[in-house]
Amino acid sequence: MRNMMPLAFMLLTSVCVSAQPVGKRPYEMELAGRTKDEHPPFEDFQSDAPWQVEGNGTVAETERTREWVYGNNWLWENDTSTPRVGLHVLFKTPDGKETAVYLCTCNWKEWFFCHKRLTPEQQELLHQPGTVFSGIKITNAGNKYNRALFFNSLTLFKEEFKPLSFAPRARRGIALFPGQDPGVNTLQDKVLPFPNREDTILPDSAADGSKNTVALNGQTVVFSYDGSDGKLSITYTPKTGRWTDFTAKWNNEPPFKPLQDGGVLFPGKGDGELPEKAELKGIQQVGNKITAQWHVAKGNAEADVAYTLSLRGKTLVIDTIARGGKLGGVTYGCVTGLSDMSSVCIPYYAYAWDSAPLVVMAKTGQSPIFVSGHTDWYLSNGSTVKGAPSARKD
Repeated sequence: MRNMMPLAFMLLTSVCVSAQPVGKRPYEMELAGRTKDEHPPFEDFQSDAPWQVEGNGTVAETERTREWVYGNNWLWENDTSTPRVGLHVLFKTPDGKETAVYLCTCNWKEWFFCHKRLTPEQQELLHQPGTVFSGIKITNAGNKYNRALFFNSLTLFKEEFKPLSFAPRARRGIALFPGQDPGVNTLQDKVLPFPNREDTILPDSAADGSKNTVALNGQTVVFSYDGSDGKLSITYTPKTGRWTDFTAKWNNEPPFKPLQDGGVLFPGKGDGELPEKAELKGIQQVGNKITAQWHVAKGNAEADVAYTLSLRGKTLVIDTIARGGKLGGVTYGCVTGLSDMSSVCIPYYAYAWDSAPLVVMAKTGQSPIFVSGHTDWYLSNGSTVKGAPSARKD
């Protein structure tokens, strides 16, 4: 049998139709000029050899066709008339045992290319001399109405990982965080057109003639904004290592927590879990910026984290840099201590998976107030930026 490392398998699914026009490859492949198989098919399903169909609680038949058609259900939809079938390729080893290699679950519309890499255990099992391809197994075929699965080709091949190379691209127009990899943006004589300022996405929140000040008293920091539109103070009392340590106050209204349970996350449930322990290693002021160094831990996991803080206009900026250890993410937490809270959408502003960072509209005392959090995608070295907005009475 041929070498089997990754396993590639083309599957197309649709409701059953009667006409049999000469099929074409999916339009994406046609436009890209991919009119030939990248690897010789191990089974092209075009021979006249008979196929035997066995069923358990279902009725099925096979026939040759020249159709290319699309799938008929999406992963995020719940079409009870079309259960999502599972696809497996069967191999029989010399001892007569049959092994099912799971490929995928049919949860798409349009065409689909199933590509599966065999595990080391599967490779060892199927590389035995005399191992043969013995069939295709379809599970969860509980449809009330007739449905069709269209198989184009089955290919077994050894995957080659050729070296990748990229031409240098224009360098970024801003300085990156220390130690951050510029990637392929290394051309010195060409600069990207945006961002074109160090403040990147910083909102224009300062009234004309306003000023910012910062005061470090022991380990307590007070950031202040004084403008014609009002006064804002944000106090940082480093006790927990979380962003719960921030307290905000607008004019003479009651204080509130703008970042309750925010901060770095260790890998865990959901998007991650907050540290259980935190030790302040030092806090210092350089100009209008304050840097707090923390050692955080959860169970056996630990990491060193630096928060560099500044207030620009009415915007609190938190540069978060982790060195050593393994962290899973950063969260803003939630806003607490306000009243009459609701959320407001910013049109056309979306992060991954269409999630949006909404604006909190509320009151602090008798004063209306708006609070929002934003991630600087130009500077962030995160894998994914997500918005997870929700509003409750508290």
